[in-house]
Amino acid sequence: MERKLVRQGRNALTVTLPAKWLRKRGLEAGDVIKVLEKGNSLRITTDTRQKPEQIKLDLRNHERNATYHKIIGAYVQGYDKILVQFDDIMLVQEVANILLGMIVEEYGKDSLTISSIISVPEDNFAKVLRRATHLLTQQAKLLVDIALGDGTLVQMKEQEHVLDYNLRYCMRYINKYLRDSDSYKQFLLCATLESAGDLLSGVGKCIGKDVLLAKNISKMIDIFTECLFTKDFMKVYTSLMAFRRGLEQKKFVHGLCFCLEELLYDNLGLFIERK
Repeated sequence: MERKLVRQGRNALTVTLPAKWLRKRGLEAGDVIKVLEKGNSLRITTDTRQKPEQIKLDLRNHERNATYHKIIGAYVQGYDKILVQFDDIMLVQEVANILLGMIVEEYGKDSLTISSIISVPEDNFAKVLRRATHLLTQQAKLLVDIALGDGTLVQMKEQEHVLDYNLRYCMRYINKYLRDSDSYKQFLLCATLESAGDLLSGVGKCIGKDVLLAKNISKMIDIFTECLFTKDFMKVYTSLMAFRRGLEQKKFVHGLCFCLEELLYDNLGLFIERK
């Protein structure tokens, strides 16, 4: 079917949707739909009108790490309500505090409910992802400060936690709202960025006063994150190869740096399609 674009205001153009299609899905004025861009095509979906989902977790007699991973897993899967039975309320509250967009809503003697407070998500995943990549570049810049004696490992760990906080939300967003063919690619990218943040923290512990190495790492991360959005494959490929060729193989820190470069390199052709 064809639809004519209608000017609304100075810059906006609007298009009407078929009444039959709207009635079938129960859509009314003020409701939110999702528009997905793929090449020259646009796909309209009502995925954002999902019914809230919930899951029950019995975390009694669970170790700390097991409690952490089960709650995080339910969050990343996209559940709107996580009903938790527990032995340690302080631990559950601690985990709930690192879930972006969630709050502890209901308390009981040995249970509580962690609920989503985001009813309508951001309509552009690229914006969500850009925030996370910016945090990774800031973490890499802090590596230079540490080598210069102006930064601390405590700051590095804090930045890693903030990065993880945002990447978990990105993963949740992908599972809950994205339904296009690139979803698996975006999820793998988020996992890669999270691992890169972990490696940067490891490098920070043994970078010493090697300012040149720290600057080279920061430059590599800058180019990688920039090219995720500019899609300049050859620029990031050349950068990673130059870093690899210039890397010494003398110390433990060099091994960590090699792992970091390999992590970014491994799925490069998937993350950044050649123009």
